[in-house]
Amino acid sequence: MQEIKTPFDRFQEFFGLGPKGPNCMSSETRSVSVDIVNDDRKVSTFSAPGSDPKVEAPQVIGARQVTAPRSFSVIDLNYETLNNIRTIGSSASDLDRNGMQYIKHVGAGLMRKVRRFREFMILGALRGSCGFVQSGNDWIPVYTSPDITFDWQLPATHKNQLNGNISATWDTAGTEIITDLGNICAYAEAESGLPIQHAWCNTSRWVKILNNTQVKAMGGTANVAFDEWRYIAQMMKSPDGTNTDVVKTEATGVLKGFPNITWHITDRVLTLNGSTTKYLGNDDVIFHPEPSDDWIRGWEVKESTNQGYGKEPTDVFGFASWVKMPVDSHVPKYLLYGLDNFLPATNPNAYFFADVTP
Repeated sequence: MQEIKTPFDRFQEFFGLGPKGPNCMSSETRSVSVDIVNDDRKVSTFSAPGSDPKVEAPQVIGARQVTAPRSFSVIDLNYETLNNIRTIGSSASDLDRNGMQYIKHVGAGLMRKVRRFREFMILGALRGSCGFVQSGNDWIPVYTSPDITFDWQLPATHKNQLNGNISATWDTAGTEIITDLGNICAYAEAESGLPIQHAWCNTSRWVKILNNTQVKAMGGTANVAFDEWRYIAQMMKSPDGTNTDVVKTEATGVLKGFPNITWHITDRVLTLNGSTTKYLGNDDVIFHPEPSDDWIRGWEVKESTNQGYGKEPTDVFGFASWVKMPVDSHVPKYLLYGLDNFLPATNPNAYFFADVTP
């Protein structure tokens, strides 16, 4: 028996930031310049007939120079081990010929692990920051107490209570959540001009929202809090191309009293520095516009790789995986590699990471 695996690409898929995704761009260098252009929404100046045109100053473009992080892992599988293991899930007498099933299983696990690095970075961008604890040459990913920090410069007024637009704790049934949502959407229009259309929370927070007095009252005389509720749980083949069985879960909802926003409910976790960490805590809510490269994109950085002995280096952008057999080893073996060079870039004025329990 083995643990059923869950897909690793929930945010990558939704935001178009998976390998070679529609919102990804390629960079020849690890140092990336991130440009930020905000529409100030000024109205052009009136001019009298026959007068000279008004001289307008060019729009200011902000720029940040950042270094894209790298994840690179290898698994060493020697033939002495591979020739003496059974097929996974079979009896001891059923040998896995040359360990091919085992190689496939281990390789799929390595690919999922490296792809979770990208998921971690995207979630870090939406939270406003993430980082790494340094242990020798290893940078261990964490969201709290890092030695090295990646900071997407999310404004202070886009965190916690969102410039006072979270009026009171959402744990209290009497808090006017619908009113808060209207204020958050109005604030977003003033900040970036991009309307808030999506929110993310976990199941615990979603249940409390549905139990809110104003949310139920705005649902009509039947007090039905939601206008739409969908939950999908299905077996599928892993998107890593290894044909591994995984369970895909997806839950979305729309509040009847405030249908402007589609809610995405997730209880997924990552294992960070030995601890199980939820994508979103019970107090966390992410608000953002429709995904587009107007405000979020991913940089896939080039790296030259050695994918075979005696071969020319192979240039790859972002995620890559390969297998090779070393020629300088006395014991025949396979080396399984997984690599990703990736950095999500955002316009920090366009989205919010809220703590709804002040």
